Amino acid sequence: MKTWNTDESFEQHRMFNLLIKGDTVIIYMPMIPEAAVSMLACARIGAVHSVVFGGFAASELAIRIDHAQPKVLVTASGAVEGKKFIAYKPLLDKAIEQSDHQPNMKPAMVVMLTKMGMSLL
Repeated sequence: MKTWNTDESFEQHRMFNLLIKGDTVIIYMPMIPEAAVSMLACARIGAVHSVVFGGFAASELAIRIDHAQPKVLVTASGAVEGKKFIAYKPLLDKAIEQSDHQPNMKPAMVVMLTKMGMSLL
């Protein structure tokens, strides 16, 4: 069983140290504990966050990027749904390409699913 300490979790994700109160963040993740930690980190900093369900189509994610105009996108490398692996990085790259707003920072990979044998960085 994994235990969670929010201070340690925030420290592991140094990207949050670059955010200030009022910055906007899009969290594009599956339903995993790191998604909740990311939300709590944003709330603690005072950053506005928009949670987009992981696996949304690139065109829909692009619309949300344009509306929220985030400084950073926080994501996972992908998710397992049933017996299928859905890679988020290609969807995210396509969404950024389609959107008018370009985030200030590269997407931050908070969770990397390494067992799938994929290179996503």
